[in-house]
Amino acid sequence: MGKKHKAVHASSAPTDPDTSRRGLKKAKHTLAKGGGTLQQCLALYGPEALAEVALSESSPLLPLNEVKNLLLWMLTQDLGSMPQWVCVRNKPLVRGAVVVMVPALDPIELSDACGAGFSATRLVKVPKSPEVATLAVTELLQVKKPKSKGGAAPSNAVQALPPPARQRPAHGWPLSYVREFALSAQEQRENGYPECEGVDAAADEPEATDDESEEGGEGGEGGEGGTAEAEAETAQAEAGSDGRPRARLLGVDCEMCYAGAHLQLSRVAVVDEAMRVVMDELVLPEEPITDYNTQYSGITAEMMRGATLSAQQATQRILELAETGTSSAAASSSSEDSAPPNAAQQPALQPQIFLVGHSLENDLRVLRLPWPRVLDTSLLYPLRLRLEGPPSKASLRSLTARFLGRSIQQGSGGHSPAEDAAAALELAIVKLERGHGFGMPGGGGGAGGASYESLHAALGRDGWRSVAIDRSASKLARLHGAAGGAAPTGAAAAAATAAAAPPPPQVSCLPCASDEQAVGRALKHAARTQRVVWLTLRGLEEARDGGMRDHGAEGAAEARAAALPALREQLARLRAGVPANTVLLVIGTPHTATAETGGLAVAVAPHPVAPA
Repeated sequence: MGKKHKAVHASSAPTDPDTSRRGLKKAKHTLAKGGGTLQQCLALYGPEALAEVALSESSPLLPLNEVKNLLLWMLTQDLGSMPQWVCVRNKPLVRGAVVVMVPALDPIELSDACGAGFSATRLVKVPKSPEVATLAVTELLQVKKPKSKGGAAPSNAVQALPPPARQRPAHGWPLSYVREFALSAQEQRENGYPECEGVDAAADEPEATDDESEEGGEGGEGGEGGTAEAEAETAQAEAGSDGRPRARLLGVDCEMCYAGAHLQLSRVAVVDEAMRVVMDELVLPEEPITDYNTQYSGITAEMMRGATLSAQQATQRILELAETGTSSAAASSSSEDSAPPNAAQQPALQPQIFLVGHSLENDLRVLRLPWPRVLDTSLLYPLRLRLEGPPSKASLRSLTARFLGRSIQQGSGGHSPAEDAAAALELAIVKLERGHGFGMPGGGGGAGGASYESLHAALGRDGWRSVAIDRSASKLARLHGAAGGAAPTGAAAAAATAAAAPPPPQVSCLPCASDEQAVGRALKHAARTQRVVWLTLRGLEEARDGGMRDHGAEGAAEARAAALPALREQLARLRAGVPANTVLLVIGTPHTATAETGGLAVAVAPHPVAPA
């Protein structure tokens, strides 16, 4: 990384520079090394001075952390270290940044797409995943929290809950809203959930709107990019007057005993949204128990003497609860050799039912119950989102103490599945009420003493405001709202003001209908001082997916090639349109899920264009 250099940015209070010959020579040397102040820049080079960027001649495979470090070092006074792979001259002149993510753009295509004025391409290490672009943004937006002045670790105190951003409507949560928080099929696979064959567990993506308000100052940009019309539509939907389907939540928790080296279902509890225990049953294991696991399960040999319910019957009861909200008496007397429905049949029973639990993959596996609609509190409140693999997870006990202000799993008598199911369900409801950013690293309340915050929050302390632009309001909320806490609007803003609650880290999320519109909005917001614009251009990705769907791999390649000229024009428009001393970073992620390298190009506008 290198030695840290503190710098005073354009927003800092002016100081009189040393204009002596010796002072200017020293200032020139300091600025060349990445330090110095705005006033020193102006004293040396005048009011038309420009920042410059140049990549080192070596071409290492950069981790994404180095890109994040560059942003922190350029834009803050105390965070980040001077990178060794890039030289930024006259750094205090930098007045804004635009980070452009381009899914399905291979490194070999990046130089041609960016054109003159950008640096040579650097290779960036990315994960092998169909969700590579999403994972890359997730990694960029996470920053390790600085220690307090006393050197203490981040506090693990009970989190004071902010006012809810929305209340559960009387008819139930809108189905489309709850789907935004549910695990996708890919997330279920990554976290070891039983496979729902032939069923897409991914949340439905709402269509981007084309009429978001562009006027009225920063307040109109907050949240997930909704307009007054969209808010009215949401209010109507939540009132249940539009006939849209509702979601219903059931908290589930299982306890297990050992039969040899294998865990077997021994007790299961289900709790409804009214926090009523609608099922709490001991389950007779299929094999003789060798270890009751009492310290955790709370189950003893004496308790199990009265168990008569089989694992298959327990699963059938849960299915009945999902279908009707009640468990028939016939379930307990049904034949033990009636197998539960297979994965393809289960989702058709009741599409609005969401099962809620903490690391629920363990419970569903022991129940042999694949389920496509899952809210997992270990992922709703992660300790840290990782570039590859599942997030680091907090315990249910620590989350309950931090966000619900009560203790569970106390004493040596083991866990109560009803208590654990209720805690997980209540945590999920708190999340739905307060939005994607709550409980995320860097969002509204860190999970379980998390040591990470969002890049939006870190930049915000130095006066920078973030704006995120993408096609989907849902994607924006999950990525940037979760990372930085979207600015509250409407009733949520009024409630926060009335409660004198501190505002969350600010990031404006703006969904767009097309890449052209996205570029226009990026230029508008980049024109303002101290703005960091996060822009995703999806034209290549859409061309690839459409070509693959219609004509296979050959069609995908041809469609991507046909879409490249439009991307080239959009990047040229960005570079020509942003104000002087705005840094542009273009990151392309590969078009295949098996590639491990993306590309990075950097420019500062305006930059001299090399003669043809």
